[in-house]
Amino acid sequence: MLESLAPGAGELLQIFDRSAAALTAAVSATTAFSATTAFTVQPLEVTPSVATPSPLVTTTPQAPTAVTPNRLELPERPGVPGQAPDGSVTSPSATTSGLFAPIDNWQLSDWVGAGAFLLVVALLTAIAVMSLMSKLNAWRTVGQLQKIGFSTVVQPTAHSFTLMVPAQGAGAAFSHTLTGLANQQHPRYDVVAIVADNDAETLAAARLAVERNPGIISVIVHRGALDRSAALNLALESATGEVIGIFGQSSIVHPRLVQLVDSRLTETGADLVQAGSQRTNIGANWWSLHSVLDDYFWHRSQLPSLVQSRTLALGENAVFVRREWLDFTGGWTASGESTDGGIGAALSAAGAQVTAVYSPETVTRERSADGLRDCIRDRLVFNRTLIRLIRDCGARRMGTVRSRVEALRLLILALIHPVAGVFIPALAIGSLVLRLPTIVVLLTLIPLVPVVISGVVKLAALAEFGALFDQKIRLRDYARLIFGAFPYQLLLLACLIDPGESVAESSRLANGVMAGEGGPRAKRVLRGADTSIDSDSRTLPPAAFGALEARPGGTK
Repeated sequence: MLESLAPGAGELLQIFDRSAAALTAAVSATTAFSATTAFTVQPLEVTPSVATPSPLVTTTPQAPTAVTPNRLELPERPGVPGQAPDGSVTSPSATTSGLFAPIDNWQLSDWVGAGAFLLVVALLTAIAVMSLMSKLNAWRTVGQLQKIGFSTVVQPTAHSFTLMVPAQGAGAAFSHTLTGLANQQHPRYDVVAIVADNDAETLAAARLAVERNPGIISVIVHRGALDRSAALNLALESATGEVIGIFGQSSIVHPRLVQLVDSRLTETGADLVQAGSQRTNIGANWWSLHSVLDDYFWHRSQLPSLVQSRTLALGENAVFVRREWLDFTGGWTASGESTDGGIGAALSAAGAQVTAVYSPETVTRERSADGLRDCIRDRLVFNRTLIRLIRDCGARRMGTVRSRVEALRLLILALIHPVAGVFIPALAIGSLVLRLPTIVVLLTLIPLVPVVISGVVKLAALAEFGALFDQKIRLRDYARLIFGAFPYQLLLLACLIDPGESVAESSRLANGVMAGEGGPRAKRVLRGADTSIDSDSRTLPPAAFGALEARPGGTK
């Protein structure tokens, strides 16, 4: 077999040898051509169409510095505790003291100040809450509202009445007041008007009313100016009724009022009756709306509560007093308080039975003060009446100790409630502006709760007032009630400052009656169409409450 393969292997070796020789010759030829020919290859240059981005440059991170705890070295911004000029907050423990400091750092003086602050907040809260409760007393139950109104069953006529109206500067409207009084649905009454002879317009209106209602109205004309107390004493001398009623010169009186008061006297055996009197001109000026609502709450809710403690702060309108008690006190005296308020305080201290009644259907309507000065005058007179009653609460004849304490509470509340109305919002706003600690802010916001509720109650009362007295309440009235609340409380707070002599003088000007110097007076009595003059010169004797030692029915 090897012998058969040998010829083929020999041929392959020959082919390999020839190929190797040809390759060697080709390499030698190529080497020789390269050596004899200069050949260079140029590189291809390519221009980029887009600029090549530069490499990113990053800074080398700095080594961390030591951190100052809470930036204690920053100075505080003037006027803002705990705050730096750049707005950052500094450490309270290092930059504040007192109430601004943490409780752990408080000193004895800080605790004393905090205690006094809490006491003030608690006192203001108590005043606001009790004032709110006194306003809502009449609405506690349906029976309470019915209790302060006139009875639906009218008792038979049992008393005679003399209705007295002092007037000065009333003008032609005075005729309507006298005509309303002359149209009472009662068989036994008469009307006495007291007018100065130098007030021609008011005197002409009174004369017209006398001509329209002969035999019912009589007019006492006095020479010169006369204060309200002296005018009422002058009319009292010629009064014939068993019960004396006093009205304002601009009163609008319900025709059944005297009949209902007669029935009330029979039912209760009262000696003094304060019938409902309500100011109704809510749109006169910005303070009249608040004055009207104060009058509404006072006569409908607060005054009946005061009567339950056998104390009565009489107004100057729709007041009824038994004649024997006026004889007992000697009549009216000129004083710093309301003339009728002085009578109420004196008779309450002497043990007279008092009552108050308020019925929206039969309430006596009157106008609120026209000017701001008149509003301040009325409030000053009212405050002095309250002070007189507070002073007399210590008298032995004003009921039990419990009733005196209750009367004292109600009277003081009526006097000082503007303090809470001013200082509670001021404290809340001040705590927010000064950025006091959270706990202090929360404490100052607590008294705002009864204040806000009282504002809501007034809004509801305004709507009720409009429905009861046919007054159209507009959106602007609600706005005046809200935005005028704080200025009105400031006004009432200012009225707590008693100027003394000027208040006594203002009370003589109450209800439009000009002040006089006293002394002889000439009285002319006009009855019906008779214009004859009944002249007599007299000096009105001063009445002294302190000199009276006997009650009606006894010996003076």
